[in-house]
Amino acid sequence: MRKIDFIGVHCSASDLVIHDNIESIRMWHIARGFTDIGYNFVILKNGTICKGRPIEQIPAHIYGHNKNSIGICLTGNLIFSKEQFDSLRSLLIELLSEYGLTALDVLPHSAFNKNKTCPNFDLNLVLENLYQQQEK
Repeated sequence: MRKIDFIGVHCSASDLVIHDNIESIRMWHIARGFTDIGYNFVILKNGTICKGRPIEQIPAHIYGHNKNSIGICLTGNLIFSKEQFDSLRSLLIELLSEYGLTALDVLPHSAFNKNKTCPNFDLNLVLENLYQQQEK
């Protein structure tokens, strides 16, 4: 198993209902020349967590920073659901525990590319109770 140093959080940049699925994102990535979807997980509007690229494989989600990371994408651009944020928190709790990481190791895509606003929501608000849970 590869070493995981951080988790990158993204959005799909589309609020269209027809894009609220993992297959649309997979098709976009394959069209860009990827071998498969670049993310390890995709969280749909209803909160369903879909598995993308297997964790054992290096993802393709943050140029130059894929080797030691996990990529999570929420479908949406400007509209996200409570169910998505709840699922994101649950998934992060699981992954942080499994890989010995802390909430400080969860980063927005925009942290690596200042020209991006991705994931287009305040990740710190989502992480707020993760920090508190990890301090206990």
